[in-house]
Amino acid sequence: MIDVNISWQSIAREQLANGFSDLAGAHGSLTIPISDRLLTRIVSETLPPSAPVAELAIHAEAENRLSVGFRIPRAPAFVPPIRIPVHILRQPELPDSPVLVLKLGRLGGLAALAGSALRAFDKLPRGVQLDGDVVRVDLRSVLEGQGMADLLRYVRRLEVTTVPAAVLIRVDVEVVPTPNRPS
Repeated sequence: MIDVNISWQSIAREQLANGFSDLAGAHGSLTIPISDRLLTRIVSETLPPSAPVAELAIHAEAENRLSVGFRIPRAPAFVPPIRIPVHILRQPELPDSPVLVLKLGRLGGLAALAGSALRAFDKLPRGVQLDGDVVRVDLRSVLEGQGMADLLRYVRRLEVTTVPAAVLIRVDVEVVPTPNRPS
């Protein structure tokens, strides 16, 4: 058996640096379902250690809605978990405005506790802004933090929707042939 040890990361970095010239003309559409469990893990790992959130749980619902639940650390035991309804308000408009806009729903009787927890974030993850009840996620800035902002130039459409138990990311990509290069 031949041991083929391919460094896919190295090849991907090289292709990205060269504008995917060896893939010119490629295009495709992809739908990526992200389960509640995976989404919760991703968001949890982006929160700063000082975030006033414990036991984070994100649940996707129908019609572009999510429920974000968490406990406030060091809150008395009788304080129930806080649940914040979230609605996807506006999709990214590529390439000019790669910003996903979310609206936080009413917090009910625990609004004071939840509000103080949200205000206590000393630093939100890169590319995330909280302005009152609106959250803006600047995908370009998020990707810059990962060294992958150049990927956006290949994305023609990006849509984030929800179904029960999953967030769906639909993306159309295209590698436009560069003039004077064979495709």
